[in-house]
Amino acid sequence: MKILCICERGNSRSVALAWILKDHLGHDAVAIGAKSAGRKTLKMLCKWADKIILVDKDFKNEIPLNQKKKLKIWVLK
Repeated sequence: MKILCICERGNSRSVALAWILKDHLGHDAVAIGAKSAGRKTLKMLCKWADKIILVDKDFKNEIPLNQKKKLKIWVLK
């Protein structure tokens, strides 16, 4: 499964989640920052992904409307 992991800057939470999904569960996972990625890049990666996981609910409005059905919100503590 292709999974897009999104946090604020794409440096910690989404990277850790992508690593677990890749190395431990065998998924094709990519980490990205909602504030650091360009709009076109975010749109392209949302289209690519089968699932989109946000680790911060504050960025759900950054996801294109036609991709929201793929969205899951996981708040890591």
